Amino acid sequence: MPIDTSVQPTRIRIPGNPPIDLWDVRRRYDLNAPWPSSHRRSLAAINEIAIHHDGVFFSAGDKDFDGTTVDEDLARMDADYRSAVARLGLNPPRMPYHLMASPNGRLYYTLDSLVIGAHVEDHNKRTVGVAGFGDFTSKVPSLIQLAVYGGACAIVWRGLL
Repeated sequence: MPIDTSVQPTRIRIPGNPPIDLWDVRRRYDLNAPWPSSHRRSLAAINEIAIHHDGVFFSAGDKDFDGTTVDEDLARMDADYRSAVARLGLNPPRMPYHLMASPNGRLYYTLDSLVIGAHVEDHNKRTVGVAGFGDFTSKVPSLIQLAVYGGACAIVWRGLL
């Protein structure tokens, strides 16, 4: 389950008031393209958004994780990718979520919306998965992170992915 660590985020500006910055890292994890038809769908098939948290407790050395740097965010997403591929046995390997929200306000595009994710059993063919960094059963997401979730929903429902 390799990760192309040479891929750095590329900004996509989504127009609107206010505009939304989406940071594209799909090529970092999408090493299986082109995807077989069994793992693809049309945009018309998407009619749900699944909101998640990655459920990761911050380790003792990472209690202050706030996504201050892009490198910190990338390391977090890399760990989520490795964990999901191993835990879910994803074949072909892929990021299970389409979008990920960092507590600093950055929104990452991690899996092409035409590729079926792996985040809600029996719903993946029609959902876009949006996950935030953190375990929200023990800590409430920041207002900035909640705003990023809202931006993700706006992008999906406006059909901009």
